[in-house]
Amino acid sequence: MLDINQINNERKGDWIETFTGRQFWPLDPRAEDVCIEDIAHALSLLCRFNGQCKCFYSVGEHSLLCSEMALKQGMGRRMELLALLHDAAEAYISDVSRPVKPYVHNFNQIEEQVQKAVFDAFSIPEPDEDEKRLIEEIDLKVLAVEANVLMPFNNWELPYPPTNRLAINALNPDDTEDSFLTRFQILQSIEL
Repeated sequence: MLDINQINNERKGDWIETFTGRQFWPLDPRAEDVCIEDIAHALSLLCRFNGQCKCFYSVGEHSLLCSEMALKQGMGRRMELLALLHDAAEAYISDVSRPVKPYVHNFNQIEEQVQKAVFDAFSIPEPDEDEKRLIEEIDLKVLAVEANVLMPFNNWELPYPPTNRLAINALNPDDTEDSFLTRFQILQSIEL
């Protein structure tokens, strides 16, 4: 019989406890440690813009809007799912603000490894370079809407103007979590 301490010693770094009671090693992410309920819950409670927005607005709602943008642009179910999960790593490692992220040693590498574990957990092939570019475009288009509605002064220079095709609802965390899980289940059930 394996000793739990022996297993823990074989993993890199330390672990965090998740909402569902799992252990997740951010420096040694594995698909078997990923759980969609943990992702939906955590993202529904993480505030965008370092909390500097006019009201609470979650990464989970941002992810839902990115998925909705992919739908409205007719990109197909795979892109809708990739857009929904594009920030899933933040459920396990949070985020670092855009101006600081390039200066945090290895953060992007850690984020990519966690994101890969998420894709592996749900048997989703990782996005190719074209899909990554499209997700980044969607992310920036949604950001333009969010900044326009949620930021106090909106002095941002973004490559896309805000669209009126998306509505910012500033959902409460429970509604965001439920909507995220429902959207994931719908998209996961469809042949991609």
